[in-house]
Amino acid sequence: LRPEGTAPVIRAYVNNNMQQLPQPVKLYYMGPMFRYERPQAGRYRQFWQIGVEAIGSDDPALDAESILLMINYFKSLGLKGLTLYINSMGCDKDRPKYMELLREYAEANRKRLCKDCQKRIDLNPLRLFDCKDESCQLVMKDAPKLLNYLEEDCRKHFNMVKRYLEMQKIEYIVKPELVRGLDYYTKTTFEVISPFLGAQNAIGGGGRYDKLVEEFGGSPTPGIGFAIGTERLAIAVEKEGAFDSIEDRMDVFIAVADQSTKPNAIDILYALREAGISADIDYMGRSLKAQLKYANRRGFKYTVFIGPEELEKKRVAVRNMETGEQIEINIDELIKVMRDIVKAA
Repeated sequence: LRPEGTAPVIRAYVNNNMQQLPQPVKLYYMGPMFRYERPQAGRYRQFWQIGVEAIGSDDPALDAESILLMINYFKSLGLKGLTLYINSMGCDKDRPKYMELLREYAEANRKRLCKDCQKRIDLNPLRLFDCKDESCQLVMKDAPKLLNYLEEDCRKHFNMVKRYLEMQKIEYIVKPELVRGLDYYTKTTFEVISPFLGAQNAIGGGGRYDKLVEEFGGSPTPGIGFAIGTERLAIAVEKEGAFDSIEDRMDVFIAVADQSTKPNAIDILYALREAGISADIDYMGRSLKAQLKYANRRGFKYTVFIGPEELEKKRVAVRNMETGEQIEINIDELIKVMRDIVKAA
């Protein structure tokens, strides 16, 4: 029962000798995962993830690209009230010294930590930042932060990630406590949260894992990826009413005056769609009057009339369904003119 998707993808990358492919190798997956912890709201025993991995490059631009991909996906669903947190987990050169400082701090505050966090002091003190217990959060609020101990290369890498995000006008908050829940992360980590999900408010997150390929027996190969929790995403979409805000566009309806012209009308239909115009046609053999009634009921903004006479003259009539105004357009210019009309509407 796999707990997450990155490690299996990396194993497949190594076992299938994908290091011989042009790098970076960009992959995605979708599927069920499983967790042992107690179920909570939006946190199930079996849950689904959509994941993306880019393996083979340590370029900070790839970090930014991964973050942008996730943000743009959420935007495409109509989500707006989101917050992006980013952090750097450092690397081999700076983390050991920091871990000792953190362990010393945690040991001095052991009695104030929960039982699970007391175990984490020896196992992996970074996970102390991930605890949701209020008393532990109060302790860790004053703990030393890894960002203050980054080695020069890691600091430059993180600064470039931030610069790339700023160039694309992506707002973010640097959150030093963001360590994510898995031990393989290095350098960049990130997380997107929704204000509609309560305590378990992350709908997606990920980070860089420059040592993971080596752990699976491959040669040193950097990588970065993220995963989206589909159940939490569905809850966020529903609670924000995101789908309701996505306009159901009905731009152009093609009314066919005679079935003999249907093949020509179909060509125009696909040309309109190719131009980014929402378009449809009658598939029920309705009369012209019934087609207009259907177009009006469905809320199409414009109707294009195509019949033998229009094809012969190479001019079609276009009706504004709201105003009733009708114009004639040269059939060779129809796509361009309709694109301009729809864009301006």
